[in-house]
Amino acid sequence: MHQRLHRLSLSALTIMLLSTARAVHAGSLSAELQPIVQNAGATQKVPVIIPLASQVNLEDVLGASTDQADRLAKVVAALKLKAASTQDLPVCGAPGVLTKIQNAGANKASEIQRLWVVNAIAVNATKDLITSIAARGDVGEIHFAGDRLVDAPAGGTPPVQWNIAKVRAPEAWAAGFRGAGGIVASIDTGGDAAHADLAGNLLKNATNQPIWRDVVNGTTAPYDDDGHGTHLLGVAVGANGYGVAPDAKWMACKAFSPSGGRLVTTPPRILECAQWIMNPEHAGLTDPAAPTPGLVPDAVLSDLVI
Repeated sequence: MHQRLHRLSLSALTIMLLSTARAVHAGSLSAELQPIVQNAGATQKVPVIIPLASQVNLEDVLGASTDQADRLAKVVAALKLKAASTQDLPVCGAPGVLTKIQNAGANKASEIQRLWVVNAIAVNATKDLITSIAARGDVGEIHFAGDRLVDAPAGGTPPVQWNIAKVRAPEAWAAGFRGAGGIVASIDTGGDAAHADLAGNLLKNATNQPIWRDVVNGTTAPYDDDGHGTHLLGVAVGANGYGVAPDAKWMACKAFSPSGGRLVTTPPRILECAQWIMNPEHAGLTDPAAPTPGLVPDAVLSDLVI
């Protein structure tokens, strides 16, 4: 099922879900989702994201901490704890949201995914199950989680040196600022680790494994089946005069795939990439380990609009 959204930046998606989850009232479906559910057949399953009413207040978590590593560890731990402790919390004797979804059976609920970067559950569910869950007081506004299509055609030609000169990057290089020690991540179509301008600065862990995640096809080695993500990373960290910060490292999470000359993704894919980027080696909800120093990016890129 393909649905078109008004232009919405990827960075705004998590903010949107967090804000709507906080402004909670029972029985709420997003304006986009309401007609989809209304027109769905009785046995048809609609992909949705169900945010819990209880979300983390990051100001309370961070307090006066100013150390970046300490702040990140506290945020990740708090987000995971909130999701783990509330997604299946019984309410007034009724089963928790997760149990309710699971007990509905495969005919009414499938592809259940627990998210923690936003305290939410993604699931493909029938209209009766969706409306039943929406009536609960412990959930926020439920959103459609089907395919999102990028407005502009995918791909593009490789960047050329004139644009790097235009932003005066060579002057920064001459002053000693080439991005050394920095890490850039992308949420896009992936990254070509064999590309001449990117092969030398792919971020790897202590066992020489690339810091890479593919939430589309589940591959373990970086690739790009479109070229858009490689182009994006090239502008940021490409070598040979093609990137602004050529000495910085890159990591990537593939959330988009080509589809008929365009790119397609889903909100759960984007959120899964977001929580992986915050804690690459320990992204699982039940993994209590703090983010590994040196494997978390300083900047996250995605120039796609859905």
